[in-house]
This record gives sequence, structure tokens and C-alpha cells, in this order.
Amino acid sequence: METTARPAQCWVMFRRFPAPPPASPSVDGGTGGDRLLLVFFAATVIMVVAVVLVGAVVQWWVLVPVMLVDLAVTFVVIAALVQLLGHDG
Repeated sequence: METTARPAQCWVMFRRFPAPPPASPSVDGGTGGDRLLLVFFAATVIMVVAVVLVGAVVQWWVLVPVMLVDLAVTFVVIAALVQLLGHDG
């Protein structure tokens, strides 16, 4: 009787890989996504208030501070994204 040997590479298909480590919660008990959602929501509310201010004042000079606020809020959102990506390791 002839026996057939299995190829050595066959075990790779059935090998179990270790599970990824669970996401470590931040100091406040939530994940970083909660903070990112809060920052994005606050930035959106600030921009809506700025647009309402532009509509109420109806003068060109108000666009300068509104654009400065827009750039600052955009920087805060991008910084929150970079910080969240930096914690991945």
C-alpha cells in the first residue's frame, strides 16, 4: 500500500493567527473615536454659528475673523485625527 504524504506548506492554511489586541480605552474610559466625534461635532456647531454671524452682520469685514475661526477649527480637527492615528502604534 502506498501512502501519500501531505506537503509541508499545507499547515499554513489552517494555522491560527493571534487575535489583535483589544483597543485600549483612553483615560476617560472611552475610545479615541468618541473624542474625535465630539471634536468634529463641536467644529460643525462653531462653523454654523459663524455662518449665522456673517448673515446677521451683512458686512465684508466679518469674513476675516470667520475665516480665521474656520482655519483654527480645521486645524483642531486635523490635530485630533493625527493624535488618534498616532495612538495606533
